[in-house]
Amino acid sequence: MKPALVLVGFIGLTFLAPLAGAWSPPGEWYRSLAKPSWTPPAWVFGPAWTFLYLSMAVAAWGVWRRVGW
Repeated sequence: MKPALVLVGFIGLTFLAPLAGAWSPPGEWYRSLAKPSWTPPAWVFGPAWTFLYLSMAVAAWGVWRRVGW
């Protein structure tokens, strides 16, 4: 199996997990919580989680390349 194709598969599989959260965002109750002053702005979460999930996919791909199925 071609490693690049497997990497695309790992990325696709990894990005399926956050779809549940995308379909049911926290809504008004989360915005109304009293959060500490050091809470990052909302726009940071999208790029941060995208980077984290992409990193998980690449890590899983790296394990697959070294160990196999």
